[in-house]
Amino acid sequence: MRAAENVAPWVPGTSPGKAEVAVVTAQDPFGLSRRTNVIDTPTLVDVQERKFRYTAVFVGLSYTFGGSSKRAANNFDFGAKAPGDQ
Repeated sequence: MRAAENVAPWVPGTSPGKAEVAVVTAQDPFGLSRRTNVIDTPTLVDVQERKFRYTAVFVGLSYTFGGSSKRAANNFDFGAKAPGDQ
């Protein structure tokens, strides 16, 4: 086997050892968010309905500058006591 066959193909927009992530989220994109409060007692009957008029789109970008994209080994001891604990 030749060495070139072991190398992953290069994808435009990426660099070896770098991480690029884009996240897009939408809040109530179809305008269906509403809240209804109902009070039903023998002396009082009340219904309140509120429709929220907002739609939001959030875009997040993450890029790793330099360093290795490999994470360090997870050797955290969750059972260890904090300093000063008895």
